[in-house]
Amino acid sequence: MVGYVEATIIPEGARNIRVEEVAEANNYLAIRNDKGTYYLNGDWYIQWSGDYEVAGTVLEYRREGNKESIFTIGPIKEPLHLMVGHLPSYLISKLSQFSNQSMMSQTAVGTLRTSEL
Repeated sequence: MVGYVEATIIPEGARNIRVEEVAEANNYLAIRNDKGTYYLNGDWYIQWSGDYEVAGTVLEYRREGNKESIFTIGPIKEPLHLMVGHLPSYLISKLSQFSNQSMMSQTAVGTLRTSEL
């Protein structure tokens, strides 16, 4: 299967949100709103690790090797859809990030655990 699959919906007002991948696979995490607008890793673009303003709060996104994590203290001001993007192995090397004039191939990750602390 190629595309995005919804893993869960994080409700408006949620706090102390942590999403961590626990095993490697050809997947990556994405966040979108109810209208389908992606805030993180949407439209086949994998973003750099960093802090992003999402749903009225700052979301910390980290990629370390083949694992990703998302954390925010919140509260979030709208429901967020946690999506898992999947590409077959032969396409992963084609998915890239661009920074100035450099390009970096990204592999993606797998099994995830969601929790609200």
